[in-house]
Amino acid sequence: MAAAGGERMVTETGGKNSPLPQIPVNIQRVLPRTVPGPVSPQNKGALDWGWQGFLAYGAQTTVVVVDPVTLQCAQTLTRHRNHVVKVRWRKTRHYHQLSAPYSLILASADNSGTIIVWEVTRGEVTATLQDGNRPIQELEWLGGVDGSEHLLAALHPPYSLIIWDTRHNNKLWKKSYTENLTAFHFDPFHFNKMAFLCGGCVLFVEDFSLNKCPSSNGRKFYVSTPRTSPGKVVNSIPTSTSSTSITDERTSTRIRRKMRELVVGEGKPKSEDVSQLAECLQLMYHRTVRDQLLLLYTREILVLDLTINQTVGIVVIDRAMSPFSQVLSCWQRDVLFCLHESGSVSAHFRRRLLPVPTSPENDKENTWHGEHLRLNKQSRPIGLTLDPVSEKQMAMVLGDGRVVFKQVTAYPTPGRQAISTPLFTPGAPSAPSQGPHSGLNIADNHFSLASAPAGVHINMPKTSLADMVKPAWALADNVKEIGHRVNLRILMTGLMPAMSPPPLVIRMCPPLTTRNIQQYVPRLAAGTQSGVVQVFNVATGVLEREFALHTYPVRGVEWTSLTSILSFGHQPLTNSQGLVRNELMYTDILTGRTITLRPNKSDETSIDMVRVSYLKQYFIVVFREDPFELWDARKLVPLRTMPRRFPRVSALEWSPTSHVKTRRDSESHRASESEPEKNESVVPKEAPQTEVSMTESMLSLADVVISSLFLQSQMSVITSIAWKSHEIVLSDSDGNLIVWDLKTRISRHIATHRGWIRKIRFAPGRDNMKLVVLFADGIDVWDVRDVVMVSQIKSPRDIVKVVDVDWGASDRPVLATIDGCLRVMDMALKSSSTPIYQYCTKEPIVSPYLLPGEASLNLRTLMTQQPWRSQYSLSFTGEDGFTPEQLQNIEVWLSRVPAELREFLETCGSTAHRALVTAQLFGDQGEIDFWTVACHYLTQPALTHPKDESSSSNSSVGSAELITLGDSASEKSGGSEDLCPPTAVPPSHPLETTYHHLCDAATYKHHELERLAIHESKNLEGAQRATLGRCLAVIGERDRAVRLLLDADASNQHFYTDCLRACLLAATHHSTQAQSTIKLVATNLIAAGNIWEGVELLCLIGKAGDACRYLQSYGHWENSVWLAKCALPLQESVDILKRWAHHLITSANKDQGVCALLSVGSITAALEQLVQQHYHQRAALLLAAAQQLQVVPNTQQQQQHPLATPLGTQSGFSPVLSGSTSMASFAENIHKKYVLHLFSLGNRPAVSYFCRLMGEKGQSLLQELDSLQ
Repeated sequence: MAAAGGERMVTETGGKNSPLPQIPVNIQRVLPRTVPGPVSPQNKGALDWGWQGFLAYGAQTTVVVVDPVTLQCAQTLTRHRNHVVKVRWRKTRHYHQLSAPYSLILASADNSGTIIVWEVTRGEVTATLQDGNRPIQELEWLGGVDGSEHLLAALHPPYSLIIWDTRHNNKLWKKSYTENLTAFHFDPFHFNKMAFLCGGCVLFVEDFSLNKCPSSNGRKFYVSTPRTSPGKVVNSIPTSTSSTSITDERTSTRIRRKMRELVVGEGKPKSEDVSQLAECLQLMYHRTVRDQLLLLYTREILVLDLTINQTVGIVVIDRAMSPFSQVLSCWQRDVLFCLHESGSVSAHFRRRLLPVPTSPENDKENTWHGEHLRLNKQSRPIGLTLDPVSEKQMAMVLGDGRVVFKQVTAYPTPGRQAISTPLFTPGAPSAPSQGPHSGLNIADNHFSLASAPAGVHINMPKTSLADMVKPAWALADNVKEIGHRVNLRILMTGLMPAMSPPPLVIRMCPPLTTRNIQQYVPRLAAGTQSGVVQVFNVATGVLEREFALHTYPVRGVEWTSLTSILSFGHQPLTNSQGLVRNELMYTDILTGRTITLRPNKSDETSIDMVRVSYLKQYFIVVFREDPFELWDARKLVPLRTMPRRFPRVSALEWSPTSHVKTRRDSESHRASESEPEKNESVVPKEAPQTEVSMTESMLSLADVVISSLFLQSQMSVITSIAWKSHEIVLSDSDGNLIVWDLKTRISRHIATHRGWIRKIRFAPGRDNMKLVVLFADGIDVWDVRDVVMVSQIKSPRDIVKVVDVDWGASDRPVLATIDGCLRVMDMALKSSSTPIYQYCTKEPIVSPYLLPGEASLNLRTLMTQQPWRSQYSLSFTGEDGFTPEQLQNIEVWLSRVPAELREFLETCGSTAHRALVTAQLFGDQGEIDFWTVACHYLTQPALTHPKDESSSSNSSVGSAELITLGDSASEKSGGSEDLCPPTAVPPSHPLETTYHHLCDAATYKHHELERLAIHESKNLEGAQRATLGRCLAVIGERDRAVRLLLDADASNQHFYTDCLRACLLAATHHSTQAQSTIKLVATNLIAAGNIWEGVELLCLIGKAGDACRYLQSYGHWENSVWLAKCALPLQESVDILKRWAHHLITSANKDQGVCALLSVGSITAALEQLVQQHYHQRAALLLAAAQQLQVVPNTQQQQQHPLATPLGTQSGFSPVLSGSTSMASFAENIHKKYVLHLFSLGNRPAVSYFCRLMGEKGQSLLQELDSLQ
């Protein structure tokens, strides 16, 4: 940092005796960073919004991390040498503890086959993976199995799937298929299933495993398109049987003509019947509905049911609308967000579950459209991504590098009523007086505690998509709700600007000095190809100003003060004389005032350079062929134009030392000539003093001439000059540097051997003689005083082509590269990134993921429960285990939490619901899933005496009743301790279909009957028809099963068998002998391998429980859960579900196993498993929540009534508690483990509180911990 006017340089560290003035606290440090530019079409799809709350996208070869809260660039990662094609945040489904703290882990892949795993907080590379040199087609983190959060699946062209271990930097296995694969997606409901998109088919793999490579090559499915006339469809999509209207028939025909179906099998259909899947833009599994696949085409989206291999839904857009570009499936609700090529976003929700006979497939309705953006070809969107926590915020990256943020917002329209609207109606004056016939509660709030233990009415805050769109179970035709119509809109809420097309020139503002230290801001001006001048703060990386000044490309920018600039440009050469129209502009960057200098000039030679004096009093305008002009920089008037005989100037620099001396009439500048002969002719013909002087108050001009003989012998054409102190450095077109000491008259020669030197510039700062040298293939940094090269960088080996260079600070070179980025480098030219917590930002970037592991876990603990405090508070101190810096960051982060969430946390009396909100704020996917299930079943536990749900021919959706909690304790038996006692809390609505097997039996059966109804409407044939009839029969829909079997075509080869099955279903089985015979036949069928035939017979005689156990013994675990929830009463299904939970826990899926235990009310068994997994905080919080809602006995009750049986013995678990062990000792063990966890976090008040709860043992433990400190 140079000092003007002879003042001493200001440094950032000064001793107590230093004569330098004190540096302001708000001084902005310039640290290595990258200001991203536009993106490339090759970056399409390279963006991801992680659960951690940060957005990442690829911009050319740079990975950019954005903070959506402050709309700032949080981090840039620059190790890739080729275009980034994929970025993926690691999932947060695993349990977070000290051994696995909250961290920002990101994977990125480029088109050379390199995969880099980043620790984003520090900007460091943790793993580099590569197999071949072709572009990575797809990238996805695993996380559905215990211990798999560090595994990465990558699709390497042309057909190889590799599972990478990012922790050990190696591959687990590699599978090569026989088809060329372009994309893949994992089934969110089945960890062992995935689908690949191929050139002509969809490839399904059902034996995916982490332990071994898949043995099979998968199953191929082809998609055929109708080529016949209207009304005639390939593979016979069923026509309407009840439609008599011509309009309805035309509509149905038009829909059928658009439909496509899956053709099952390895044989490829006729070429004219096959729609080339090269048209297919995207493939993904539905995240809300099980066994459904989405195929995206330019003008339609197909929803495929993989159970029957047919299309069950379609989204078609009007011809006037822009084509589809991308589709996103939500997990909270059955909603599809679609990105169009125009940049608009549309949303499509599920209109109903029961199909309409005229058009059974068209069950997707277009809800709303986002605003259309006016985009040019360079700003087309490269992708859309959703906030995975709320799913109502989205980000779209445009081709010019801008990031557009949008949000789904509800607008109620009072006065108009809508029936069965798919949207919530917050404006409804009153709730429906009667519930729907299905018994399903349709309360708007996701979780409602109408009567909490403390007697306080609490509603969960509504901050996500689930609070705007009704769940799937509330969209059936038998669910009616009258309320105000609600309009949803997708509005733009933020825009993060970017650099304009690649900058041609950059110029840093005058350096920091003792005179400007109070006003100094490290600004850099960049001139672009489009004539725009942008002003950046290189300390924060923020674009502060943008001025559209020129109609031509900007050729140069110079600062006349800290707040004003000169910029010039000219039109391209169009005539043989080399005459152009020049533009020279003066701009005040604070006010935006612009003055055009030389406005009335006609065609002339182009402006070559503009140089401003060090005192900012004058500037010189140099032309390519014409004499240069001298201007007054303050009055903006020309002072003198040099005579025609003046030699042509090829390089020019003002003297930096002249302003230190006493002003003299001949205070000098330096002008060197392009040819030695011209320089010789000038020296003897120097103009006299009287002829050169302009006014009495201004500087005079005089030549400081270096020996022409010396220049002629040492250098060729001089290209640039740098002058600092008494050192002058000249560069030439051959790559030579001449260092001339004006005091000693000694010169030193440096031969770089790198060709034409385009620019040289000294670094600011007193006695700082670092010199940056710009070549066509990179830059060098030299120490002129010691004539030593400090660092070097070459392109394209180390970096993309460098367009211009300047100094951002005394040790920070700033590079403008061809990819449109500004890179602030360190002195070694190795890094252009810094740890996030060291950056200077316009607004603080804060997140729990940026805190140390202990601090983030401690914050999660304090936000979840504070029983040691008299009143819950979000104000923390150092006694809670935080440092002052951490407290400051936490305070800023909490201040950005929505007010309704803060109010809920402070007033809510439920530990479980507070833990759920905390998990949402942390973006902890595993905690969100766990506490969503826990909150549902803690406030709505299973009953020991549910209403009769046994199978009967009259069962239907309406007969399945949701369990309520209004029953008294006398209505329940005190049998098992796992079954929760009653509470006064009314039930919340069922879980969404995302949780599928974890839904209660009534809701589960409701969805399955809807799914079977859709299958019935598809007019299935062969094995699919038989499977459908069997499913209807085993869940009690015998009449529908008989009708389906009797409707079979007589020409079908299974016609006789179907008729016999229909007779069997219609027959009565009351006699003991008939039941014995059927049971014997069923047993023999199962033993012979005909499992489902035997299961069907067992269900016909009311032995569904035995059928479930047979299914489990043969490994059909999910089928057994399906049968138990659809055909068994609640009490009988509990044992089946417990066995399933035990299977999940023993098969490396412990988290889902614990949730399965919660779904059947086995709270204590779930606590045991959490303790065994060392999830001590989750166990302690679950225990506290269960005791708070009185679903487990408290200590005093347990001492009077000890457990009758060991926990978990019936379900096969190895019990943690013995038969004589009390609940008190179990709770004491949980608290002991929790105390040790809290002690490791440094939370002393919490440790003391839980030690007091443990009595004497706790006091002794506290003393031991005190001794350790």
